[in-house]
Amino acid sequence: MNKHENDITSIDNRIKSCIIENPEEPNDEYYAKIWFRYKDKFGVKHDGRHEFIADTKQKLISAIQDFMTTDKDGWSIE
Repeated sequence: MNKHENDITSIDNRIKSCIIENPEEPNDEYYAKIWFRYKDKFGVKHDGRHEFIADTKQKLISAIQDFMTTDKDGWSIE
């Protein structure tokens, strides 16, 4: 895992892995996709994923933090 991936996975220990598009290139768009385990009415699933796009790295991290801590309707991150 590289430093940029560690910046994302260290946000919340429920994030199992991530990819970051072009982390070394200066641009006006930051993209990350995270994977996590979740539970719904059918049980625990291991294929949860969500994509994030922001215009700054800090906004990207904030969006991921908000997603991980916000209550979900009908499911939860494990």
